[in-house]
Order: sequence, then structure tokens, then C-alpha cells
Amino acid sequence: MGITGELVRVIVAFITMFATIVTMHYAKGMMKTLPFLVGALVGYVTSLLFGIVEFDTISEFKLFMLPDFAFFHVNFKEFDWATLPTILITFGAVNLANLGEHISDVLAVSTVAGEDLTKKVGLHKTFFGDGVADLIGTVIGGQPTTTYSESLSTIAVSRVASTKVIAVAAVMTILLGFFGPLQYFIISIPDCVFGGIALVAYGMIASSGVKILTTVDYSRQKNVIITATMLTVGVSGVAFHIDQFALGSIALAMVTGLIINLVLKDN
Repeated sequence: MGITGELVRVIVAFITMFATIVTMHYAKGMMKTLPFLVGALVGYVTSLLFGIVEFDTISEFKLFMLPDFAFFHVNFKEFDWATLPTILITFGAVNLANLGEHISDVLAVSTVAGEDLTKKVGLHKTFFGDGVADLIGTVIGGQPTTTYSESLSTIAVSRVASTKVIAVAAVMTILLGFFGPLQYFIISIPDCVFGGIALVAYGMIASSGVKILTTVDYSRQKNVIITATMLTVGVSGVAFHIDQFALGSIALAMVTGLIINLVLKDN
């Protein structure tokens, strides 16, 4: 019996995962800070050997490329203003969920850095930075720039929490966004390689969350109810739909937890 295409991708994902965790555990010095990069490279080479890297997605090779910024396509004449209420409700719900995620991410980084960043830096400053980044990201058509837990997992792995290092890395990433060969390389990476990395990254996110939960006072019934309900809603796959508006998974769990926290009074 031959190996099917789906099985090959599963194998590549697990090879990527094992390369990442082995580097994370055994590497020394600078290499220990780059487990995800090492895992991605190993997964990519493995994908080449299995012949699942698709180069035909690259239509035209250029050394330098201008990203497809969103403001190049602004056209209010084609905007359906009837969808505005749905858009406002959707973004309002998402932002509410992001507020909770932002706070939990700052607490997770505080655990890694060994300092309470909610006091040393202040949530008002981190919220402001998050909002400005989201605004700029939206204008240029990039990914949402909220405090991604995936990014925080790299801090937990590398143990590098220096704001200067992160700032330099951010500037380098922006500049590399104009470099065509890197874009083509990223486009050609099979999804299963990213999946293998995600298996480790999301595990690190979960472990950071567990560390935070150990500080919660579960002798209070309110905390037990909130945690239990959020976990159930988050993993159940339940979703809330009204026309084009949808809220589910982590976002719905976050909103549910916030509402329960407001409704329940401390005993």
C-alpha cells in the first residue's frame, strides 16, 4: 500500500514538530533561540524530498516587491452601507474578545519576563500600542496586529523578552516584506510545515495559560464557574451566527467569560 498525499503531509508535520522540540531541548547558545526556524527548515527540506513543495504558485520573480497595501483599493462607491451595522457589531465583539486576550497575553509575558508588566509598563500603554498597531495594520491591509499568543510563545521558547530586540526584529521583518525571494520562499512552504510548528507553538501557549491559572484562587466558586464555562465553550465548537455575523471558538469563550465575570458577584 502506497503512502497517500494526506499521510505524507501528516508525516512532514510531525517531522517538523520533532525537529522543533529537539532543537528547543538540546540546542545551545543562539541555536536554542531559533527552534521554530530550525523546525521550519527541516520541514521544508523534508517536503522537497517528498515532492510536495509547489513552486507553480510563484507567478513572477522579482527581487524587490511592493506589498499590496489595502489603501490602494479604497473605493467607497462599491461599499455596501447596509452591511455597516453588521461590521460594527462584529468588530465590537472581536475587540471585546481581544481585550481579554490582550490582558492574558501581558500576564503571560510577565510570567516569562519575571516582572509584572501591568504595573511596570501599564495596561493603558499596552492597550494604546495595540490599538495604534491595529489601526496601521488595517490601513495597509496586513494581518491583525493584536498581542498574538503565537508570538508570545516564541518569547517563552527563546526566553528573549527584550523590547529592543523585539523592536529591531519588527523593523527587519517590515523591510524583508519588500524582499521578493523571501516572499516567494514563504509562499512555497507547505501548510503541513506550519502545522508542525503550530503543534509546538500552541502547546507553549497552553502551558503559559496553565501557569497563569495556577495563580487563580479556585476556592472561590466564581472563578471555578468562569474557568469551566470558558473551557467548555472554547473546545466545544459552538458558534453564534446572525446573518453575516459569526462568533465562535476562542472569541466566543472570551466574551462568555467576560459576561459571566460581570454578572456574578463575589461571595
